[in-house]
Amino acid sequence: MSEAHHCEESVNDAGRCLWHPVRVPTASREGAAPNSGLRRPATLTLIALVCVLLPFFLFLASHQFLKTTRVELQADLEGDGLCETLILAAKGRHSLTIWRDGERIWQGIPRKWRAWKLQAADVDGDGVKEIILGVHKTTRFIPEPHNCLFVFGWDGKKAFPKWLGSRLSKPFVDFAFAQLDGEAGEELVSLEVTRSGGRCLVVYSWCGFGFVGNWQSQGFARARLSRSATGQVMLALPRGRRLALMRKGQSYRLANAQARPSNTFRDRP
Repeated sequence: MSEAHHCEESVNDAGRCLWHPVRVPTASREGAAPNSGLRRPATLTLIALVCVLLPFFLFLASHQFLKTTRVELQADLEGDGLCETLILAAKGRHSLTIWRDGERIWQGIPRKWRAWKLQAADVDGDGVKEIILGVHKTTRFIPEPHNCLFVFGWDGKKAFPKWLGSRLSKPFVDFAFAQLDGEAGEELVSLEVTRSGGRCLVVYSWCGFGFVGNWQSQGFARARLSRSATGQVMLALPRGRRLALMRKGQSYRLANAQARPSNTFRDRP
């Protein structure tokens, strides 16, 4: 460290002012600030703290299940005309609980899977509904946490995995099931992220073990998935514009629907 000198004033016994040179640390030849070595550990600690907390806060901002503490729906899981109650909750060791006639008959799905959406749909067309969960977790082939679609069957006593998909054709941010082609079984409609960072709709059907893509819409800079009052799958766009997903012949299309005035728009559900 180089040194510079300045004078410090003092007074002797005779009352005369004296000047003494005092050494003061200055920047090194490399341009380092004085005492920079003392501040470096604090800077490194701050950087490490940001690296640890940033993914957590991004997760809080982008996932609905931490905002919604409870989701409840009724579904006939056994095809006997009686509905079971499915409850998805963010608290507790398990995320999903199934009740019948006021009695809890099963609970499962680890909380660490971060389940963020619950649906019940007849995926394979056998007349019995499956349990579908959107989860946010790592998988064997994708080590980073991401959205996955898990399908579970029901044997009357417990849920069992039927299809645990690491991903769809592209990363997705939302999904829904709907009867679109008039045939047995419901189609999967997902809102996926394009290479440019936009959004598009993709329609899938069950193929025996997993889903096969049938159609993909054009890309939109901003969009979110919604439903009409009658349950029709809609694509909500900025400025209140809405597009309805429809089947036409052997293909699908998005048709203009009545606009819904809105001053705000949210990309995520």
